[in-house]
Amino acid sequence: DAPAAEINFELLREMRDRERLLERERREAQRRLEEEERKRRQEEAAEAVRLRAEAEAAAQVVQGLSGPVTVEDAMMQAAVRMVNERAQQALKPKQETPEQKADREKKDKAL
Repeated sequence: DAPAAEINFELLREMRDRERLLERERREAQRRLEEEERKRRQEEAAEAVRLRAEAEAAAQVVQGLSGPVTVEDAMMQAAVRMVNERAQQALKPKQETPEQKADREKKDKAL
C-alpha cells in the first residue's frame, strides 16, 4: 500500500536503529571489560602492596632475632623462666579454700 521509496526508508531506518543498538551493546560490553580489567589491576596492585608490606615486616622480625640458638642456650632460658615463674608464685598470696581456712583456724586455736 505504501510507496516503495517510503518502505525503503523505513527499512533503512530499522537497519540503522539495529546497527546503533548493536554498536551500543558492543561499546557497553567493551566498557565492562575495561572496567573489569581496571578492577583486576587495582586488586593486583593492592595485593602487591600487601605482600611487600608483609615481606618488610618479616624482614624486620628476622633482623630483630638474635643469632642461632644452641641447645644449651635454650635449656638455660627455660631454666631461668621456670625459676622466675616459681619466684612469682612464691610472691603471690596463697588462695585458701574455705575448708583449708577452717582447718588452719582450728590449728591456730589449738595452739
